[in-house]
Amino acid sequence: MLVQCGFDHGAGLAFPIVTNKRGLMRWRRYKRKSYWRSPERLDGQDERDAGYKNRRYFVYVLDTTLGQYVGHTYSVQNRVAQHRRGQTRSTAGTAPELVWTSRPFGNRNDAASFEAALKSLRDQKSPKFHDITGLHPQPWVFKTTSGSPPADRGGSNHVLWIAIGVLAVILLLAAGGLR
Repeated sequence: MLVQCGFDHGAGLAFPIVTNKRGLMRWRRYKRKSYWRSPERLDGQDERDAGYKNRRYFVYVLDTTLGQYVGHTYSVQNRVAQHRRGQTRSTAGTAPELVWTSRPFGNRNDAASFEAALKSLRDQKSPKFHDITGLHPQPWVFKTTSGSPPADRGGSNHVLWIAIGVLAVILLLAAGGLR
């Protein structure tokens, strides 16, 4: 039986996991989500795109209340309109405004690769992001499902959750839950 103590912020913070077998405390660190989608998710996309011989793809940056959103599409105007109407879950209710568009790419894979690289530069707050887009990088803050404000990515909250996890272990030991 596995007992989890702590809280997953989704920002790469660790939380303690207590095993019932030996009472050992281990730490698990979550990796940041990869920006490149798995090939299975795009099954059949090449065949669908093959029907449009002259289609060009663009990478775009939206300025929102949650930071800068980076995406790729073949029709920037239609995609931005979808974002503004709230038809895209990630930017719904964030007042998105188009601030940058890339040069056209010949295929979706090139655009998706450039999008992934640009997101990585943005999250690292790299000067290269500014060199490419002319914008100062503002990392995207993911929305929480609980309705509470996003967790502090500076790491100040993880000490509190570690303390809560340690307290939970002590309470379990005192109640005779770990033997």
